[in-house]
Amino acid sequence: MQHLFVVDCRLFRISSTAGSALFSVPGLKQGRLTKSRSKSVCAEIVEQSSRLDETARGVKREPKKMSTSGLEDQQLSAHFSGSGGIRKSPSLSGKILIGITGGIAVGLSIVCYPFVAPALRKHCLPYVPATPNQIRNVLSYVRPLPAGSRLLDIGSGDGRIVIAAARAQPSLQADGVELNPWLVYYSRLAALRNGVLGRTRFFRHDLWKFSLAPYDHIVIFGVEQMMEDLEKKIVREVAPGTTIVACRFPFPTMPVQERIEEGVDSVWVYRPQGKRQEKSI
Repeated sequence: MQHLFVVDCRLFRISSTAGSALFSVPGLKQGRLTKSRSKSVCAEIVEQSSRLDETARGVKREPKKMSTSGLEDQQLSAHFSGSGGIRKSPSLSGKILIGITGGIAVGLSIVCYPFVAPALRKHCLPYVPATPNQIRNVLSYVRPLPAGSRLLDIGSGDGRIVIAAARAQPSLQADGVELNPWLVYYSRLAALRNGVLGRTRFFRHDLWKFSLAPYDHIVIFGVEQMMEDLEKKIVREVAPGTTIVACRFPFPTMPVQERIEEGVDSVWVYRPQGKRQEKSI
């Protein structure tokens, strides 16, 4: 650092790292300085110059501060880029809520599937509960019955036909075959509530693989598309004189013995001449 000054002036110009600046020396008048006074003036000028240099160096070395908006931009970038930063993991309550929601969705799928699965099979036999008029019309053809008689409801649903027949005929063994497991469980519970659990049975089984041979009376709530195939199965498996009560839709070629025409509550009664296949359940 170089300090250039003139001692015979009131103002002195100094060349320093801070650039050119003017320094004022108090009490200095125009005129020639004595040697001792010159040293004193020089000392004051050097001191002021040093302070200016230190200030300049401090300004140059001060680190650049990041603005608030810049910091926010950096944090947002880290959050969305997945590189860490301020990203937070889900809270415990959030995880619990996600787990509950997923569990409910899975549970509903398990419960609902047996009710929609029939639409995926060759013969769609949906669950449609029997009306009170249908139950009355069916029972009018299955009583009175001799002791030891056996009745089967094909596609028994919630079991109301089986339970009503067992209550009306104390000596009757009434069974139901149903593919939907939830309806089978419900039917057994309903039979227990109605006090006929010991005289009713509910099988979870495919009706096309279930033997009809052991039964004297068979009730069917079918759909039009399945009646032809079901007629062939009945003729092939049941004993001569077995009473068949078809609800909602009749068989296409089997001779009708009796009928009750009441719209959707209509029933058709058949007594086919077939051969019993000796097979017990």
